Amino acid sequence: MLGYRTEPCLVPPSTLRASLQALAQERAAGEINFDRVRDADECAHIVANYAATVKADEVRVARCGDYCWVRLERLRREAVTMVFS
Repeated sequence: MLGYRTEPCLVPPSTLRASLQALAQERAAGEINFDRVRDADECAHIVANYAATVKADEVRVARCGDYCWVRLERLRREAVTMVFS
């Protein structure tokens, strides 16, 4: 979803915790949450409107349990992240 590649490594638990907290704060600032979406049609309509508005070059979608995670990638600009429940 994010385009990252993982590599195995060892890290002290305190360093991992601090890094994950910093990443969570950074990511939450640019995230848009939709808690009351009626159905898939409404979700698709919202995503299409946002994609057109921000001029997204790529749309990535992933499902995680009851959530739908949408990432609008834009060239040379920060991506827009949306979460639907």
